[in-house]
Amino acid sequence: MMQPFELKPCPLCGGRAEWEYTPWDEETQTGDDGTGWIECAGCGLTLAWHDRDSAEDRWNNRAEASEGKG
Repeated sequence: MMQPFELKPCPLCGGRAEWEYTPWDEETQTGDDGTGWIECAGCGLTLAWHDRDSAEDRWNNRAEASEGKG
């Protein structure tokens, strides 16, 4: 099994980002389909519904805001 990436802090508030997914429910036979989302524990910013590797790559390789522009 691949080790998960270390996620960068949230670009909005600097909070800790975590991988989230809906776990499998034996009773209803629904849940984990291999997708999930990354969510900031501080402000709730979400990168939604991707496979884990793609989501972590997109979160960590986002464009950074440029200082002094605008």
